[in-house]
Amino acid sequence: MSITQYTQEHIDKMKNAIYEQATWVAELQFNDLPEEVVKAARRQITDGLGCMVAGNTTTDLNALPTVDGDCPIFGTDKKATRQWATLINGGAMCKMEYDEGNWCGYAHTALHLMPALLVQGEYLSRTRGLKMKDLIKYHFKDFFKNI
Repeated sequence: MSITQYTQEHIDKMKNAIYEQATWVAELQFNDLPEEVVKAARRQITDGLGCMVAGNTTTDLNALPTVDGDCPIFGTDKKATRQWATLINGGAMCKMEYDEGNWCGYAHTALHLMPALLVQGEYLSRTRGLKMKDLIKYHFKDFFKNI
């Protein structure tokens, strides 16, 4: 079905689904997460950050140009804009990460989300006091919703 074939009913259903999911996300509290989810989140975040640090020390990724900014290229003393830091850290994680994945959906959700969340999380912790538990909540809210 092409976008031009959607009826108002299709559009309304999509809007309702988006609203329901956004409401669920907005109302989720860290304390609502089961302990095993928090442990899995900490393990996955630690693993992902380790992969970023290791990947950013490789010759090819270390040679990438950056755009001056205030967000870290993890594992180096370089800083870049949030966009470049996310791209470079994501590339580093992808280069080094072999075993991360959603064992139910066979997808690498952390690989796609974590670089942006860590860069944005670092920025928000510096500028607005974001806590690690908020980062865990944001990272795992959708990942574990459908398991």
